[in-house]
Amino acid sequence: DVRTADVFAAATLGGAKAAEMGKLDMADAPPGSPAPRLLRAITSGIPDNSWDLVLNVAIDRPVKQGSTFFIRFYLRCPKSMTGEGFVAVQFEQNHEPWEKSQSFQANAGEEWKRFDIPVTAHRDFEAGKSQIGLYLGFPNQTVEIAGLELFDYSGTNVRAIDLPRTRMDYRGRDADAAWRK
Repeated sequence: DVRTADVFAAATLGGAKAAEMGKLDMADAPPGSPAPRLLRAITSGIPDNSWDLVLNVAIDRPVKQGSTFFIRFYLRCPKSMTGEGFVAVQFEQNHEPWEKSQSFQANAGEEWKRFDIPVTAHRDFEAGKSQIGLYLGFPNQTVEIAGLELFDYSGTNVRAIDLPRTRMDYRGRDADAAWRK
C-alpha cells in the first residue's frame, strides 16, 4: 500500500510556534524537479525547538508492533543562513509522550536530494494515533519537499533492513574535507 498524491493534502501544520514562524505553500515544481508539485516551507526567525513547526501526516489505520513502513521524499534548500536546509523526520505517536519509532535528520543544499527512510514500528498504535512528523523548526530557511511517499508493508514479509536507506550525512564529512587538513 502506498500513499502518494494524498500525503500533502492530508497533512496539517502544527507546533507551538507554527502560526508566527512558519508558512507552507503548495506549488507547481519547476522543470527538472523529481515530482510535479512541491511543498515549500518557510521558517522565519529562530525557533526554540525543531518541533515548534511541524508538518504532520496522520496514519489513519492501526499500526502493529513490528510493522514496516518506508518514507521517501526529495528535499532541497533554496535559501538558508548556511546554504543547507534541515528537516527532522519522525515516525511517532501523535500525542504525549510522543514516543518515536524512527528519527532521522535530513539536510540538503540547493540541489534535490532523495531520502529513503525505512521504519519498524516499535509498538502498536491505534488508528489515527501515529504520524509522520516533518519537523521544520530550523532557523531562517526555505526548504522544498517533493515526491513524499509513505509505503505501508504491514502484513508482508518486507523488513526495514531489506529496504534502501539514506545514510545521514553532513557538510565536511568527507575524508578530505578542509577542516581535516
